[in-house]
Amino acid sequence: MMDVDSGSYFNLDSIGTVIWERLASPIRFEALYQDMHARYDAPLETIRVDVAALLSQMLDHRLVLIDQP
Repeated sequence: MMDVDSGSYFNLDSIGTVIWERLASPIRFEALYQDMHARYDAPLETIRVDVAALLSQMLDHRLVLIDQP
């Protein structure tokens, strides 16, 4: 992925790639957490923390948007 404004490139590991693919369509945070929990053998709270951290980094670099109703 690339942040066009800064010219920075970002690499994702295999789990980050799965998250990126899930973000192709709008998804609620909790649905994303539950989906990742169903795919991977990790405590839900660990998944929430790790996914939120990745989403925060993506948001900081304007790679994703949050749609607030």
